[in-house]
Amino acid sequence: VTLRDRQRLYYYNKLDRHFPGLRQRYERQFGNNYFAPANNYEKLKAVFADLCEHYGIEQRIRPYQPQTATQLPLL
Repeated sequence: VTLRDRQRLYYYNKLDRHFPGLRQRYERQFGNNYFAPANNYEKLKAVFADLCEHYGIEQRIRPYQPQTATQLPLL
């Protein structure tokens, strides 16, 4: 979950309405930050790397390399 200023207010209002008391947990976790870091980040990163390797998935997306256009002959 990422929370920008307006999103944060909207989301917290919905938490108050549907899940009273849960807002405080989110406020502690996020503070005024855009995202909340995972408590077990290193473990999650390792699991992700293992799964990517197992399934042959690259962890980083390569930048797009446009092909050079080739003009076809008219005749």
